[in-house]
Amino acid sequence: MAKSVSYQSIIKEIDKRQFQPIYMLYGDETYYIDLLSDYFENKILTNEDEREFNLSVLYGKEITVADIVMSASECPVFSDYRITIVKEAQSIDKPNWDSLVEYLKEPNSQSIVVLCFRKETIDSRLKVFKIISDKGVIFQSQKLKDYQLPDWIINAATAKGYSIDLRSAELLSEFLGSNLGKIVNEIDKLGIIMEKQGTSNITPELIERNIGISKDYNNFELISAIIKGNIQHVNRIIDYFAGNPKANSIAQTTVLLHRFFADLMIYHSSPDKSQQGIMQFVKCNFMRYNELKLAASRYNSGRTLYVIEQIRDMDAKFKGFGGGTITNKDLLRETLYKIMH
Repeated sequence: MAKSVSYQSIIKEIDKRQFQPIYMLYGDETYYIDLLSDYFENKILTNEDEREFNLSVLYGKEITVADIVMSASECPVFSDYRITIVKEAQSIDKPNWDSLVEYLKEPNSQSIVVLCFRKETIDSRLKVFKIISDKGVIFQSQKLKDYQLPDWIINAATAKGYSIDLRSAELLSEFLGSNLGKIVNEIDKLGIIMEKQGTSNITPELIERNIGISKDYNNFELISAIIKGNIQHVNRIIDYFAGNPKANSIAQTTVLLHRFFADLMIYHSSPDKSQQGIMQFVKCNFMRYNELKLAASRYNSGRTLYVIEQIRDMDAKFKGFGGGTITNKDLLRETLYKIMH
């Protein structure tokens, strides 16, 4: 029976010392793959002597499947389990997997194999996939959608004993992107600073001082100023961007503007106009819903389509198609003027 599970359930089973003979970890979000790999490496074998004799960490580029089978077939020494962790498993040639299929027909009951694939998808038609589905556990680590990131940041901070509001989480997600490992590292850095200051609250001011994101001049505030019709603040943000090119790029602004107005177009086409219906249809959080609701009062579907066309035109000019000698600052100012008038 296939056992495709969450990373939390795998950790719970490890803590209960309930193990399967093989685990396949794959997907385009490497954070959870690395997290689980480290957990297998450090939580099962409890001391250095056990790890020295019973832990093998192999790399796909350097081995064959025969090496995995050989390691998995060995009996543990002065321990209940032997662990074989294979990193970069996607580098192993597909034809070689047949020998692992044979091993898994009668796997070593005292051996745990962990295959870590840094790959978005795995061909489920492969024999090795099917037998791991039957004999072990398959975990797919998928990248979070942009709208999921702020809530994930709030949960990650809360798990570490910190508090952070949705606006601060939005600020972090905009600047750091969807790299969960990078986000966690930045939260940990802020944690060190907060400990010295005797606080546990991650605020926009703390983020601005220590990560380099302006709480007042960022893409999040730019979109807010656009939908509120605050032309003066829009121009101040444009000037800030021009004076701090390392803090922001027109490419990033273009992507976020396009994403927002594309969401607004979906908002307009939602068959269910209730808050919950729109949030599910657009796939957005509560803060984005409120922004879209406000934007919808200023931009109907026809106007929204016009805005998207202007953003695409700006993107083309930014990439060198028909922009002439116009600067990025003037190109952004010109486009936003068209959007707001």
